[in-house]
Amino acid sequence: LSRRLATLHDYVHLPEPVVQRFAQVVPGLADWDLCRINPMAFATRHGFSANEVVDLLVASTKAGIFDVEWNHVCPACGAIQMTRDSIDRLESSDMRCELCDLDVHVALDDEVEVAFTINSSVRQLAVDPFAHAMDYQRYFFSSSFERKPEVRQYIQSTLIDFVPLPPGRTGKIEATFEPDVTYRVVSLDSHAVIWLRPAEEGAHDVDVELLPEGLARTEYTVAPGRVNVHLHNGTHRKVAFSLMRIDWDHLMDLLERYPHQRHPFLSAKRLLNSQVFRDLFRVQTTEASLHLQLRSLTLLFTDLKGSTALYDRVGDLEAWRLIQDHFRVLSRVVREHSGAIIKTMGDAIMAAFSTPVDAVEAAIDMLAAMDELNRTSSQDVLGLKIGLHEGPAVAINADQRVDYFGQTVNIAARVQALADAGEIVMTDTLYRSVGVANILGRLDAVRSEMEAELKGVSQKTLVIRHARVPTGLRPPVAFVPTG
Repeated sequence: LSRRLATLHDYVHLPEPVVQRFAQVVPGLADWDLCRINPMAFATRHGFSANEVVDLLVASTKAGIFDVEWNHVCPACGAIQMTRDSIDRLESSDMRCELCDLDVHVALDDEVEVAFTINSSVRQLAVDPFAHAMDYQRYFFSSSFERKPEVRQYIQSTLIDFVPLPPGRTGKIEATFEPDVTYRVVSLDSHAVIWLRPAEEGAHDVDVELLPEGLARTEYTVAPGRVNVHLHNGTHRKVAFSLMRIDWDHLMDLLERYPHQRHPFLSAKRLLNSQVFRDLFRVQTTEASLHLQLRSLTLLFTDLKGSTALYDRVGDLEAWRLIQDHFRVLSRVVREHSGAIIKTMGDAIMAAFSTPVDAVEAAIDMLAAMDELNRTSSQDVLGLKIGLHEGPAVAINADQRVDYFGQTVNIAARVQALADAGEIVMTDTLYRSVGVANILGRLDAVRSEMEAELKGVSQKTLVIRHARVPTGLRPPVAFVPTG
């Protein structure tokens, strides 16, 4: 572990004290704390910034210290429906939460959480999810979901028995079933639910058989009184069954009065927009059909004004140097604002951010950074044009890298074409996102709006232009729309 931690500087550009403190924290963690680490909770608990922890854990995965897990999570109950070890193995279709008895639309924004577990070659964890019902729930529910004590107490009161079964083994639960009460046998690890519904002429013996392809039967009628539930694990792995009493009305009432709280977590979307992740990892699938949904993605396009004429004015070598300097400046700003450069096109970039606020702050800082670059350059000729838009998108595989596709990408590129040097142009959709207007108050700019006809877009698009007054930036103030 010490040897691998010492290699982190090869993968991530962070201050030496940050890496050293991380190397001190990790060896002292308990086994459960090293299992499915929530990076946001880790950052809060140990005094790091969220971006630092994400970069450190991603680099640690490349160094063989941690393994990354992509977990499909039900947004209603927090049950982990599926775990994958790489993004190219994620399911793109909707999933079904048998526990909630509902279909869940899968998107990278909220339904896919990314967690990290210590690699087994570094440390063998004494974590057994099947040792106890509480450990079982702790492992198969996301740690980002916090249930109120009243709900936790009720759920515990409904649990009648918990039976782990090794492969090929059988077990039995004996219980007294009340009249007019529905029961369920639940296997969280197998996403299997068997309904036991009351009936006077129902059975007193029930056979529950779990096979590799699923349950042999999912519903039974049971008589009130003493009932034997026979369990058979026909799979090749260890599973567990819980017998639970169901009172939907009471549960729904509790959830309405005491809704769960969801704490910050690392979404798949945010990890895909991490520059360190994009630099270190490739999409391994050879399938061109990889497509994963995002409900909201903010895209930023830039371009340089007059870059073609630049080669004539200063010569090829000097022009190339200036453009590379500009790329380094933009890359630094994008990274600082939790974004990632998706690709470069000539002297233009396409960058992605998880939130509109991050993208707009990056756009403002890009202009300031370009001012500084021009001041230190012998050729004050680089004028940056920026366009932004926010909306749904699809993540696809493009030459073993994640790229984004869809109308949101098209609109963002077309909006950038409307900008002039030193201007930020964005769609009204993005401008009206929470916090954006106030952030723009940092920019000395003349605001105007117009309806633009964008190629490939059937209706006119309302865009907001901020033509900067070239006097630099001033402290943040509330922005008051004009015009």
